[in-house]
This record gives sequence, structure tokens and C-alpha cells, in this order.
Amino acid sequence: MRANPAVRRARELIASGAIGRVLCARVLSTTMTFGSRVEAAMAFGAVPENDVTLATIQGAHTIDTAIAILGEFVDASALATMQYREIDVDGTPATRTTPDHLLVQARLADGAPLSIEVVGGRPPDATPYRMTVTGEARELVVEGGAARGFQSGRTLRLSLGGVPVPVDEGEAAAMPDEAANVALV
Repeated sequence: MRANPAVRRARELIASGAIGRVLCARVLSTTMTFGSRVEAAMAFGAVPENDVTLATIQGAHTIDTAIAILGEFVDASALATMQYREIDVDGTPATRTTPDHLLVQARLADGAPLSIEVVGGRPPDATPYRMTVTGEARELVVEGGAARGFQSGRTLRLSLGGVPVPVDEGEAAAMPDEAANVALV
């Protein structure tokens, strides 16, 4: 996501002082995966030894994107929980042993607090990603993505004080959604 044109533009806007001093930031990052129903082909994500979990995939992309836009954390804490312990893998009952919900709270270098919530099992029509950065002058909102996770679709839309901000996608504009976020790395 660090190479995503909207992520780069959001970072530039904050660095330029377009929102004033950052007071706080909030991120909600959802995915339809890691819910109560799991496709057999995706069942490996319910096994901790595979390291393909909500925290290691969706969580890592979400946290790294927050760092790319806002800067490093001074300190952070996290809470991982399970909302869907009993799952259905293509009609077969199973038990999930990996978290499907992650809460992170952090403090940025300038002292502003950041909250991140990463959740699995959300409806496909839920907003996959929304970051709100509140500054002294106005808010910057970054949103978009795909149902399987914001990193797997064309992202993101920006608005500054409620007004859409154009983002030049450059070479990524002609690429399929699935490739646009990784092609420019």
C-alpha cells in the first residue's frame, strides 16, 4: 500500500500542513474473510501455524498503511479477539483458533493518538477501509478498497474537509484493481 498513489497523496497533504496539526486518527479496516463461513480453499487461514491470519495479513497491511501516512508509532498496544470461534468450512463445522478481530491503539511521534480496528466476517458491501485524520484545521478521509480487504482492490478515495481530492494514479490507472496496489513498488 505504500506505493498506492492515494496513500502517497494523503501523506503529502498531512506533511504540507493541509489539515493543520494532527489531533487524532481513526482507522476501520474490514474484510469479508475470517468470518463464520469459510471456503475450503481458505481454511488454512484458521490455523495459526500457517501465519495467514487476520493479524498477519489484514492487520499488517492496515498498520503499515497507517505508518506510511502518519509516521512511526512512539508506543502501541493491541488486543486480538475471536468473534467467530465456531466456523463452517463448506458445510463442515470447525473451530477457529486464530483471532478475527484486532484493536490497536498507538501514539504518534507528535503525540496524537491513533486507533485501529481490523475486523473479519463483515458483509461484502461494508466499507472495507476508512481512515479519518482529524487536524486542527480540517479532516482528511481516506476510504475504499475491496471486500476481501482494502489491499486487494483499487484504493483509495481522499477527501479533505469533505471535498474530494483528485489523485493521479499515473501508470496504475490502466492496471487491473488487483495489481494496482503492488505494481508500483
